[in-house]
Amino acid sequence: MERKFRETHVNGIPTVIQEVGKFELGPLFGNAHVIKSKHGQIGKIKIREGLPPSIRRFIEEHEKYHIKDWESKSSWIMSEMKANMAAGLKEPVGFLHTTYLTISDSRRRNYYLKKLFNR
Repeated sequence: MERKFRETHVNGIPTVIQEVGKFELGPLFGNAHVIKSKHGQIGKIKIREGLPPSIRRFIEEHEKYHIKDWESKSSWIMSEMKANMAAGLKEPVGFLHTTYLTISDSRRRNYYLKKLFNR
């Protein structure tokens, strides 16, 4: 499989956005993290390939928010709420589409319920 990626900057942090197969992300549509090194910081965003355009745009904005907010001391649920609100304002159709697919898929829904209540 050819890896699709591009480079950008998120809040001054050089960031690589990569499309990956669904098996690499499990039930998630995307994830983000920042790697700190002696040379600075690098953001890494992975987005599931093959998503409908509205979801893909929403997920990219959602994950970019996590890169911007990576030093926040927010709880997991607060971090997700802030990222959803920020991305939802930019991509409202993608937010609705993503929410629908999340609650209608038992594997994804159970992942989030377990994460929320088994802390």
